[in-house]
Amino acid sequence: MGKAKTKNIIPHKKPVIRQLLNLRQISPAAFYTILMLFTAEFIVIVIAPIIIPDYCYLRLYLPDASKENSVEFVHGEDAFMVFDENTGWCNKPNSGVGKWKLDEYGSRSTHEISRQKGTRTRLLFLGSSLINGGTHVSIEETVSAQLEDSTTEALNFGTMLYSVDQMYLSYRHRYSDFDPDIVIVGISDDPGSGLDNIYIPFRRRSESNMPYMKPRFELNNGDLQLIQMPSLESYSEAMQNSEMIDYLEDRDACITNFNRYKRFQLLPISGLIYKAFSKAGNFTRLAKKDRQNVDLTVAILHRLKDEVMADSAELIVLMLPASKAVFPGSIRGRLPDQYGNLIERLREKGFDPVDPRPAFRASKLPPYKIYFGDACHYSPEGNRLIAVELGKKLETIGH
Repeated sequence: MGKAKTKNIIPHKKPVIRQLLNLRQISPAAFYTILMLFTAEFIVIVIAPIIIPDYCYLRLYLPDASKENSVEFVHGEDAFMVFDENTGWCNKPNSGVGKWKLDEYGSRSTHEISRQKGTRTRLLFLGSSLINGGTHVSIEETVSAQLEDSTTEALNFGTMLYSVDQMYLSYRHRYSDFDPDIVIVGISDDPGSGLDNIYIPFRRRSESNMPYMKPRFELNNGDLQLIQMPSLESYSEAMQNSEMIDYLEDRDACITNFNRYKRFQLLPISGLIYKAFSKAGNFTRLAKKDRQNVDLTVAILHRLKDEVMADSAELIVLMLPASKAVFPGSIRGRLPDQYGNLIERLREKGFDPVDPRPAFRASKLPPYKIYFGDACHYSPEGNRLIAVELGKKLETIGH
């Protein structure tokens, strides 16, 4: 007879509460430490936000650099930007830091410009630092400069961190009277990311160099409705009272990031849980076919197009993809092509955007030859490739 078979008995785990009670007997110091941590987490998550004013949390939320830059901005001492009542901020005229140089109109242009148009075809560029090149490149290395010749001049009014709504408002209130023949609006591969935001730190806490405010639009039954930003004085008062935060509570969708910070990012346990959920949320967004705010992006672009055409000019939408949209890694490559889907959506809505992605890939250049280290802004060679594609588009419309 063989040996009798014995069953592997898996010991039954005690409930967590019972294990903690046993820990109290085994190691009282560890037990009370854990109990204090959980108590502190509960107080921070549930009770503290009810008692502590929001402006006190804002002092913790903002890096010191953001607080300093807010004060400089209020007093007009920012090196790059000045306050603008229509867009929140605009390029500071006659400013210059390193390669960054602007003329009296706040344009990064290669030559002295005027509002009155000459005989050459005038291109007017709108966009963010992806258009103006930021501090990474000289004026001559920008996309706009590489399109200039004896028949074409380019005015580059790209402004740091501008989203599509600000591009439209800047044209309407500031740049339309430059009488362009063609307006080129450069948008990122996620153009809707800033459209539900007013106070930049609520969307990008790490953006300490530009803790500014902007207006935004809402799309209600197909109509664009403008939501005004708080006053300039709100910058200096934000650390003393909660009026600005109260104003933004129902107007800035990104305030949820600030509210989560108050509850989940001040202590270690809730902070770890928050990070885990944030990473899961980011992956979920990447797994979606389309990103949010595409309809709002399209509505604003149509409004801009209508006004440009009313000025007897033409509008060109120029796509400006980040490195991850052009050279996706092994995991991202298996996810939906959100950039390609965005291109299709824009075409369905009556636009024919210039897409440099095929040219980037066809060049066989590695990403670091096309992009700078941030994998977002373009090198001089990246700008050249974009200019070539844009030049092809200009030829098709007779310019």
